[in-house]
Amino acid sequence: MDNVKTILDHLEYLHPEPETVFEICILASPIPRSDFWEGNAYGQKNVIAGWFDDKQKAAILIDKIDRTIKPNGIYVTLNPVNATLLGRANNRLKAGISRTTDKEIVAIRNILIDGDALRPAGISATEAEKAAAQDVITAAKSELQRYGVSPAIFDSGNGYHAQFKVDLPNEPENVELVKGLLLALNQRLGNDLVKIDQAVFNPGRITKIAGTFARKGDHTAERPHRRAQTLEMPANPVIVGIDTLRAIVATGQQSTSSSTTKDPGPGPFNVAGYLARFGYEVIKVKNHGTSVLHVLNLSAHQN
Repeated sequence: MDNVKTILDHLEYLHPEPETVFEICILASPIPRSDFWEGNAYGQKNVIAGWFDDKQKAAILIDKIDRTIKPNGIYVTLNPVNATLLGRANNRLKAGISRTTDKEIVAIRNILIDGDALRPAGISATEAEKAAAQDVITAAKSELQRYGVSPAIFDSGNGYHAQFKVDLPNEPENVELVKGLLLALNQRLGNDLVKIDQAVFNPGRITKIAGTFARKGDHTAERPHRRAQTLEMPANPVIVGIDTLRAIVATGQQSTSSSTTKDPGPGPFNVAGYLARFGYEVIKVKNHGTSVLHVLNLSAHQN
């Protein structure tokens, strides 16, 4: 039941209002049929989705599917959806069904900052790649804290996420503001190994649910499947105002402008990348108070 609680806590963080409707999406089920959903999940339509306003029921169902069906991933919409979508699949799942569109999002309530190491598509991350992603998200957290923003931090299985609360109408200028914020953070913090994903700005975006597995590609010793986890979650999340968002975007624009006249510096120090240059393999990364510890495989050190 610990995983059910982890799943439920993440759903509650994203959608705290009691009657909020959200979409649950299951990608790449290894089997087409199950008692957990209606219809057949085949080929390009191998998408299973449903709309929920009962977070407890959703969390229990998600946990059962993750443990028994073992799909590539299980996701939830970052933002609340139009309640009429319950008419498509009311607190249940259907295969081959159309997903929520950006226009069907009620409001922008959460911003996702997704740090993933650059690697071929369809495979899981190595420990070194994950460590590099954690360095960037840790730097992003510090940058946000300069503006009074305290994000929730998640291990997504193959990378790391920072998520924080906003309350913006789903209007084009606000979508562009979120897009600009991700661009600004990537300009300041991204590097040759890890980028802050620029594609997650759209209102209908989905995110990996903490407590479920990320199963990209084959499970191997070097690139294992891992469970997404909640690392930090503020007890009383603060809604970040639009002026703060604009200030973060402006800082990125100033950084870009000044780079034409002076060296912008090396960016955030990439611990995992630095260690790899000297033959050290990072086998585990963990938080220790306000610090991040990198555990090394000394037996495999190449002199």
